[in-house]
Amino acid sequence: MKWYRNLKVSAKIMLAFALIVAIAAYIGVSGRVALRNTRIRSAQIFEDYGNAQGYLGSILSVYNEQYIVMSDIIIFGMEEDKDEFLTSIDEYRANTVVYMSAYKNTIDPLAQPGDMAAYEAIEEKMAEFSLLLDDFIDFALVGDVDAYTALFVSDRSDEINIALTDMLLQAQERNITQSQYVQDALNRKTIAMETTLLIVMFAALVLSILLTYVVSAGISRPLGALRTAANKLAMGDTNVELFALDFKDEAGELARAFASMVAALRQLIGDINALSDAAVHGRLGARADISAHQGDYRKIVEGINNTLDAMIRPVQMAAGVLEEISSGNLGVQITGEFEGGHALIQNALNRTIDSLNAYIGDIQTALFAMAEGDLTVKITSEFHGDFVALKNAINNIMREFCHIMRSINASAVQIASGTAQLAQSAQLVSEGANEQAGSIEALTAAITEISAQTGQTAAYAHDLNAQTEETMQYAQDGNIKMQNLQSAMAEINTASQNIAKIIKAIDEIAFQTNILSLNAAVEAANAGPHGKGFAVVAEEVRNLAGKSAGAATSTSGLISSTIDKAKAGTKIANDTAVELSRIVESMRCTASTVNEIALASKEQVAGIEKINQGINEMSQVVRSNSASSQQAAASSEELSSQAAMLRQLVSRFRLE
Repeated sequence: MKWYRNLKVSAKIMLAFALIVAIAAYIGVSGRVALRNTRIRSAQIFEDYGNAQGYLGSILSVYNEQYIVMSDIIIFGMEEDKDEFLTSIDEYRANTVVYMSAYKNTIDPLAQPGDMAAYEAIEEKMAEFSLLLDDFIDFALVGDVDAYTALFVSDRSDEINIALTDMLLQAQERNITQSQYVQDALNRKTIAMETTLLIVMFAALVLSILLTYVVSAGISRPLGALRTAANKLAMGDTNVELFALDFKDEAGELARAFASMVAALRQLIGDINALSDAAVHGRLGARADISAHQGDYRKIVEGINNTLDAMIRPVQMAAGVLEEISSGNLGVQITGEFEGGHALIQNALNRTIDSLNAYIGDIQTALFAMAEGDLTVKITSEFHGDFVALKNAINNIMREFCHIMRSINASAVQIASGTAQLAQSAQLVSEGANEQAGSIEALTAAITEISAQTGQTAAYAHDLNAQTEETMQYAQDGNIKMQNLQSAMAEINTASQNIAKIIKAIDEIAFQTNILSLNAAVEAANAGPHGKGFAVVAEEVRNLAGKSAGAATSTSGLISSTIDKAKAGTKIANDTAVELSRIVESMRCTASTVNEIALASKEQVAGIEKINQGINEMSQVVRSNSASSQQAAASSEELSSQAAMLRQLVSRFRLE
């Protein structure tokens, strides 16, 4: 079989194919003759019965469609479907004539007398249905829906519909029965031919198997080795061994070519591994030597080099853009024409930069407006992702700051109103204190004058005591005069006591005025935006100031009365002195009385001095109160100016 092994694969296949062709030619000729006979008979069956079956089905279908259109007139209304109904009748009649003529042509009157009789019965019933359609047309044209409906449900209509449908179905069943009988006979003949062909084909199959085994035995072994090697290559293993390298046929040539391919693949894989290792270690500039490869392998290596070049360029550009972004420069873009995934990266990074610019621009606009005092600005553009929280936070800051400024503005208005009232009240208190201080100063002057006069009276008493001995002879008259003088001095004493009470009332008023002033200061400090408590205190201060003024007026009147009585007493004392000069001798009995008068006068002088001292102290307190009131008024004015300044600062902001 050496001659067979050295044959070319084409010669082996042609030899086997020639034998198989001879067997197949015999089977084909035999089968063609049998198939031709079968096809002729089948065509005859189809022509005799299949076409008739189809025409009968078309007639029944057209009739059913027409019957449905007739019923639609009743369901949907004659006005809408009348034209469609008339058109469908024309189409039905035309199609019925065509299909009935075609069905008649499929019937052999001699061979199929039953089919011919059935055709004639169907034709007769079709004529009755045509007359029925004419009646429907008449009712439709005049629009008589009731007559149309009555005809549709009448016994005549039902009888024609049922009879015509049954005739068509029975004709179809008869046609099917006859075609089935002929088909069974053809099938029996076909089975006999199939048995003969199976015997011939079995013999041809056995021979073909033998030829296939012989041919495949000369091809399968070297091809099996090549398949094993190819499978190892497909699994990524280039360490393969080949045989049949010395064969002279195509298998040997294929083995030698396969060995060359393995060597080229090893070289290609080595270069690819080197490029991969360089890329892993960051040596993106490494490239493979394309001169070491040929053909498509060279194209592969060149494509890999070009792929690396294409990948490095956008990466470098993206790295540069990201470096600019990290430095705070958002005015950069990745430019250039990229495709595929590089274009996606380019567009994504550029969209990211645009989004950042838009977000920062909106935030910057809002913050600049806030810096200019406009608190009504809000970020209304749409943010995405984590930027939504930033947008909401800035809007919340603006809203809360606006709320705070509104509260500050309202507080400033209340403070300004309260401080204005406080300043006015303090001014009134200061004016009342000044008036009170003037009254006390006048009272002090009057008391000082009374004290001087009382001292002079005491001196006169001493002089009177010295002259008592000389005026004893006038003692009786002097005694009467002195009694009058004592009465006047008693009245002076009573007036002085009343003055002491008034001074005490003034002292109490001054004390309460001091307490109320302190309370007013405390209320003013704690009032904040509300100054209601201070208003009450200020009112009490004004009342006490009125009382002080009344007391001072009373004191002034009493002091005037005392002065008048003192003048009267002085006149009486002068008269008494004249009389006593005459009755010095008679005054010895009254010496003790004069001494007592002198002592009482001294005591009065001391009491008046104490009263004067108390009035001076009260005057100092009133002056202190006046100064405190003026200071409170000044503080109120300062607080009012600060509140006005606060309102002016708040007015710089534009609020909702």
